[in-house]
Amino acid sequence: MKIIKEVKFEEVLEYFDLTHPVRPEGNFTTNDWARNLIVSTNEQCGGQWKIVELMPEDILEILLPHHRGEPDLGGTVTLIEGDNTTVKNAIIKLSQLSDYHTTNTVCWNKIQYWMDKEIEPIFLSTIQPKHMLKTNIQGEFYHLDGLHRLLAWGLKGSKSSIKAFLVG
Repeated sequence: MKIIKEVKFEEVLEYFDLTHPVRPEGNFTTNDWARNLIVSTNEQCGGQWKIVELMPEDILEILLPHHRGEPDLGGTVTLIEGDNTTVKNAIIKLSQLSDYHTTNTVCWNKIQYWMDKEIEPIFLSTIQPKHMLKTNIQGEFYHLDGLHRLLAWGLKGSKSSIKAFLVG
């Protein structure tokens, strides 16, 4: 990991809001969920943010939260059981699910969206966020936002670095 610069929390939220639109009618979305998580983890970690560049070996070890593949929108397969599955293990599981594109179309479409795009900065914490189940697995980085981007990165076999907003 390479530290690029320290940033203020207001800059983090401004970037998030710019790149994560919400529905104008005010319906709760996954972007709302991620924004709330970033705010609560900022409070949990004391607001020390930086922009970092993560190398592939760092990215593969990011710990991800439970992910049921958008069940409210028809997803039927749980991609990530429990919490604290690494990006590496999630990519392995996803590559073994030959029908994921039909059982979890919304999740799959989000992954596909990022397959041919530059991965925007993701959001991470160095401290396990309160929403994740406490386990004996400890990591260096915990996911706050960017799961589908990370999965797209891994499925296409990328060896590139990724930038991240990191708190903690």
